Amino acid sequence: MSYYVIPKKEPKPHKTYQQQIDILVSRGMFIKDIKRAKRKLSHIGYYRLSGYWYIARKEAANSNPNKLNKRLDDFQEGTIFEDFYNLYLFDKDIRLHLFCGIERIENYLKAIIAYELGKSNPCAHLNKNFFKVDKPKYNHKFAEYRKKLESKIVNSKDDFIKWNYENYKNIPIWVATEIWDFGMLSNFYQILKHNYQQSICTRLGITDSTKHLENCLHTLNIIRNKCAHNSRLWNYSVKPPISPRLLNNLEIDSLQDYSLTRLKAVILAIWSLTTRFSKNSDWLIKMVKLLEQKPNIPNVNYYNMGFFNNDLKVLYQLLDKYYCTQTN
Repeated sequence: MSYYVIPKKEPKPHKTYQQQIDILVSRGMFIKDIKRAKRKLSHIGYYRLSGYWYIARKEAANSNPNKLNKRLDDFQEGTIFEDFYNLYLFDKDIRLHLFCGIERIENYLKAIIAYELGKSNPCAHLNKNFFKVDKPKYNHKFAEYRKKLESKIVNSKDDFIKWNYENYKNIPIWVATEIWDFGMLSNFYQILKHNYQQSICTRLGITDSTKHLENCLHTLNIIRNKCAHNSRLWNYSVKPPISPRLLNNLEIDSLQDYSLTRLKAVILAIWSLTTRFSKNSDWLIKMVKLLEQKPNIPNVNYYNMGFFNNDLKVLYQLLDKYYCTQTN
């Protein structure tokens, strides 16, 4: 059997900033300040910004209703460079605030993991008895965890790690968690035996399946990495989707499947976890204020962030409920 291999194209040639401007203008984009636009292209990069103005490109005619329309090179009428630079700034602010929320959850989970497992064994993170190693998949992940932890310890420049490494046979779990990244935290929780997962969930007030937290941590790790690498998030499609049962403590109306794969679900997941250990957080207030600054651009709407009816009603309701509770 023979297969037809589609030949790959050569990369496009390098373009100067002026050539990049000329391309945008030739395709129908209006630029108010050419000099400033060049400066922004030099600071951010054409390719990164192109992800923001992609939604402003014209769509080709499509006779198949089940297939997305192909985007043409030309822009829709009224496309303005400065609008999409503002969208980039809006996305950046959202991204930074998501990162702050995830960081606080990360620190809390590290603390309770270290406490809950440490009281059974100071080196529980190295002991196979705490993990589902009877299953090959998890045994392999445990080996990967050990290898990555050892590498982080040996290569660490932190004085507290060096001191523990030089003075103890093994670094205790409450020290080890300090050099975990979020991916290690997520994987560590995944390979723990169910009873230890349950003790962590109990601290969070999660009485449902431990699997919901596992899936949420996996998703938050992806989002955290995108935040760290300055990736576009405002209309990002989240995988795996957030479990609606994790959000039970928020007591909101049922969420449509679409919402569970968009920014809205990430915001709700962060808030759901945050309110389980913090009674005075203003994270959601700040997030709502940032979302209210959304640029007024065609196709840049709250629906694409997962908010049906294209509004922030559910977040306003959560604010009313949370802060009324705190003041009563």
